[in-house]
Amino acid sequence: MDEMKAAVSKSFKEFLRNQMYQFRKTYQFTQEKMAEILHITPRCYFEQEHGKYSFSAMSFAFFILAMNDEEKAEFLEQLLIVLNGNKEDKL
Repeated sequence: MDEMKAAVSKSFKEFLRNQMYQFRKTYQFTQEKMAEILHITPRCYFEQEHGKYSFSAMSFAFFILAMNDEEKAEFLEQLLIVLNGNKEDKL
């Protein structure tokens, strides 16, 4: 069970990092602009985008607030897939 939780946690972190990166590229934001949106320092954003650290719950919340309604819906659909991805393996 702990292995499954660790796998889901790792998948979630990678998913979030990729989503934030794609969002940044879609809108042609700099890392500094993304840091401003997420209310963190540019260095912190850089290290999180490159996987050195994980995004905090607050960064996650500010990221969701930055999306339009269509982006939020797509994000949440994909997030459910990531979080439930290993569910079938458990059965």
